[in-house]
Amino acid sequence: MHERMGHDGGDCDVDVSPCAAVLKGNARCDPECNKRYHGWDGGDCCDPSVTDTDATCFDPSSPHR
Repeated sequence: MHERMGHDGGDCDVDVSPCAAVLKGNARCDPECNKRYHGWDGGDCCDPSVTDTDATCFDPSSPHR
């Protein structure tokens, strides 16, 4: 349930975090959108050319996890 682990992809969030649609897929990892229920920020947090995926890629289907 820790922030560093992405709150289990949002499963352990007490409340659903808001995420503006314009933030998804904007080539920047937005922690509030990096949740299963927000589509993992449109893949932004698992793109190795954009961010440190060791710390931000929580999508279990990503090869960069």
